[in-house]
Amino acid sequence: LAQVILAQARIPCIDRPADLSRDIMGWGGSGKGGSRMDIKDPTKVIWLGGIPQGTSFQELLAFAQQVGQAKWAQVLGKTAAVGFATAQDANSAVATLNGVSFNGSQL
Repeated sequence: LAQVILAQARIPCIDRPADLSRDIMGWGGSGKGGSRMDIKDPTKVIWLGGIPQGTSFQELLAFAQQVGQAKWAQVLGKTAAVGFATAQDANSAVATLNGVSFNGSQL
């Protein structure tokens, strides 16, 4: 299910390659359960469940860009977070993506 994320979190930005490489490689964080996502405006972020195993952030970002101005994505196992340009884009994405099939899985 897609929903707007309301908590503060730390997610690497695709515009900052240093963040991506560290997180993609599994580096960073305290080693005690992962890193904290740093979300500046939670009204622009959605949380997705039902993400198929092996999904890359690039695949998810391209998928989310079909429904709005998605700026970044981070896959966290079977869940993911996607940041949008505006809160309106995020709200629209929630309505559009809820229950949609993505790579054989229902979001």
